[in-house]
Amino acid sequence: MSLSIDWGNLVTQGRAKAVGIPWSDEEQKALKDGMTPEEVRAGILSKSEKEKRQDIKKSLLYLKKDELMDLAVKENIEFDKDAVTRDSLITAIEAKRAREKEE
Repeated sequence: MSLSIDWGNLVTQGRAKAVGIPWSDEEQKALKDGMTPEEVRAGILSKSEKEKRQDIKKSLLYLKKDELMDLAVKENIEFDKDAVTRDSLITAIEAKRAREKEE
């Protein structure tokens, strides 16, 4: 019997950084110290660092999946709400914004 890791489930639960990428030791410590997975994914590993980073609220990496879905709807990005991932939403929003900047 072959066992495979359900990376999507681990990422959704905050138990992995991304598909195929586990948390580093430093990131695991930050999570244990009370940082959220979204903050750690954005590179914020301490509460003092979070206070210094005013731009984090603007970062797509900080947003939860439901907030990203709301933003995608506002930006007229089509997606399947049952199948889409946080990473896919972030990629789609960033790509759309990049295209609009070029115009």
